[in-house]
Amino acid sequence: IEVTQGVGGHGVVGVLEGSLGPGRTVGLRSDMDALSITETGECPWKSRKPGLMHACGHDGHMTMLLAAAQYLAAHRDFKGKVVFIFQPGEEGAGGALAMIKDGLFERFPVDELYGFHNWTDVPVGEVRCRKGATMAGQDFFAIRVKGKGAHASAPQLSADAALAAAMITTALQQIVSRNIAPLDSAVVSVTKIHTGSAFNIIPETAEVGGCTRFFSDETGALIRERIEAVTKATAESVGCTAEVEFTPVAAVLNSNARLAEELLAAAREVVGDEKASFAEIPQMASEDFSYLAREVPGA
Repeated sequence: IEVTQGVGGHGVVGVLEGSLGPGRTVGLRSDMDALSITETGECPWKSRKPGLMHACGHDGHMTMLLAAAQYLAAHRDFKGKVVFIFQPGEEGAGGALAMIKDGLFERFPVDELYGFHNWTDVPVGEVRCRKGATMAGQDFFAIRVKGKGAHASAPQLSADAALAAAMITTALQQIVSRNIAPLDSAVVSVTKIHTGSAFNIIPETAEVGGCTRFFSDETGALIRERIEAVTKATAESVGCTAEVEFTPVAAVLNSNARLAEELLAAAREVVGDEKASFAEIPQMASEDFSYLAREVPGA
C-alpha cells in the first residue's frame, strides 16, 4: 500500500491498486480521535495515555479500516483502486475540513466514499444505513456577556452578568419550540456557564456555551440567527451586552441513495440479510464525514 502521512496535519492516506486492471476508485474512511476522559476499565485496549481515551469508539474505527486494508492488500483480485483515509480530529477538531483543505480529493481522487461509526443503539454484529439525511449538522456556540460588577450588597450599582447568563440560558430554550416547525427536528443545548469568582461579588462577565443540531442548512441558519437575536436582546434587558461566536462542527450528513443500497448489499453478504437494514430515523448526533460526503458521493 502506498502510504502518505501528514495529510491535513495528522491524516494518513493509503492507496491500493487492484490486480485486475482499471476500474472505479473506492474510498474507505475511518476517523481517529480521543476525548479528555480518564479510562477506568481494564480492557486489553485501554488507553495508555492518562486523561485521554477513545471514548466514542474511534479505536474501533481504526481497527476496522486497518483490517480492511490488511485483507485487501492480501486479496487484490479486484478492478480499480481503494483509497484508505485515516482522518484525525472527528470530535469537533475539524479533521475532515483540514484534509479537504490540504487537497485530499485532488491528490487522492475517489469515485465514491464509505464510512462507519460505532453506535450503541445498534446490536453488536448488525449494520444500519440510511438514504438522505443520516446524521445532524452541528454548530458550537460561545456567548460572552459583559456587564458591570458590584458588591453583592449593592446590586443597584451592577449590570449583573450572572443574571444575564441565566436568563439567556432560559430564553434559548424557546427557539426550537417556537421558531422551528414541529416536524423539523432540532436541538439547542446549553452545556456550560462560567461566571463569578466570589460569594459576595456580582460578576462583570460571564460565558455561556453549547451546541445545536439540525437536519437542513436552512434550519441551521435560522437557529444561528435566533440565538444571536435572543442572546443580545436578553442581555440588553438587564443592562449587559453579549457577543455570540459560532463554530461549525459538522454539516448535515446526507447518504447517497445508490451508495446506501450498495453498502447494505455488501453488509448483507457479511452479516446476513436479517442483520443489515435501513435505519428508520436519522440520528441527532453529528459526524464530520458529512463534509467529505459533500465533496464526493458518500454513504
